[in-house]
Amino acid sequence: DPSPRRNLTVMVRANKTSNGWGDMRVFLLVGKLVTLLFWALVVVNLFAGFAKPFGLLLQVTGALVLVAHALELLLFKSRLQHRPRPWLDRLQVMLFGVFHLYGLAPVAAARSPAGQPQSPPNLPPATD
Repeated sequence: DPSPRRNLTVMVRANKTSNGWGDMRVFLLVGKLVTLLFWALVVVNLFAGFAKPFGLLLQVTGALVLVAHALELLLFKSRLQHRPRPWLDRLQVMLFGVFHLYGLAPVAAARSPAGQPQSPPNLPPATD
């Protein structure tokens, strides 16, 4: 019985390697669009105010997402500061979070002593 997380991991790995990020870029674009819609709702809520439980929930969720994105900025500070326009990348991380970070080019591929690329430590090795 394969777990849903295992299936997602295999799908992501397959999309990254088999077709040159094509499907993954679509996923990241859709994620950015949904995130942009979320931020638009947060801003509209600040000025217009939605109905009682939803307005407060949206404000709290917006604050939590903002804190999470600020933490991502701190965690990936060194990776972003060497980019051509770090201020633009920081702004996009504050808006889109991991959807922007995941789309950045890899820093340097980790290599094993034999010179073969290694799998990230949290993913099981690929099986073909």
